Amino acid sequence: MRVPRLPSFAPLLGLVVAALLAACGDTPPITPPPGVTPLPAGTWHMRTANGLELPAEIARRFIGLVDEQTILDSARLVVNADGTYEQRYWTRVFHIGALDHSDVVIDFGAWVESDGANDFTSTTRDRRFTVTVNTTTQVTSNEPMVFFPGAVNVTGVYRTTPAP
Repeated sequence: MRVPRLPSFAPLLGLVVAALLAACGDTPPITPPPGVTPLPAGTWHMRTANGLELPAEIARRFIGLVDEQTILDSARLVVNADGTYEQRYWTRVFHIGALDHSDVVIDFGAWVESDGANDFTSTTRDRRFTVTVNTTTQVTSNEPMVFFPGAVNVTGVYRTTPAP
């Protein structure tokens, strides 16, 4: 006795799968807007401040007759993929050419991408700064690093490798 065969759906199933895969292949990958490079998470080391290799003068002012000079020795910015950051930087302050004191500034906060730049907001002090990506191994910051009336922001170039 012969058993009747059920119709085979294999060819039809193969056509459906092929059509679905072809449709998925037409979807372009999600990419950032033109000219925007995403900020890679990782540890960044400042190499220059205001165009000068570190250590570099980042502020100078007169307090009465006292000439005060602030030197930035080094800075490290840790950018986390979860939108948080930690920054530490080391300065020396001189009065009339003599070392008055050294400081280490420790800052924590959050960052978000906004209009091609990355906006950083401190959760430890009233401080905001921006970081723009030059390449996957170099970024430029515009940030306050000294805190007195009239102080100007520092333009820093960070790289993924520390200075030699």
